[in-house]
Amino acid sequence: MINEKKVKLMTKMAMYESKEGQEDLHICEYDRKDYVSLHTLISLIWATVGFVLIAGIAGINMIDSIMEKLTKAFMVGLVGLAVGGWLIILVVFGLIAVYHYGKRYDYARRRVKWYNRSLSRLRKIQDRENVK
Repeated sequence: MINEKKVKLMTKMAMYESKEGQEDLHICEYDRKDYVSLHTLISLIWATVGFVLIAGIAGINMIDSIMEKLTKAFMVGLVGLAVGGWLIILVVFGLIAVYHYGKRYDYARRRVKWYNRSLSRLRKIQDRENVK
């Protein structure tokens, strides 16, 4: 005889495995701190690459006006502005990345805990069926 609880539980578990299960298990292989730190570092590297590209394009676009005002004081100010902007972007992107990847890890961890509890329930149901 087919156990309706067992079928429902197995269906929910199969849906989880096919959607976000593999990614969640991969995320939970890390400690929370390691996962958040790694992905924050990657985000900061990409933010730096993006900043350099945008600053380069803006510099090329305004090369005429920069050359007209070219003095040591202007160049020091321009470099200071660029470094200051870069630091602000790093702080903002870093805070956003820490929050985002922390939440992502927490949600994945919760879903994996649900999956493990479901596996335990399924095992108990199968043990009861084997005893009969």
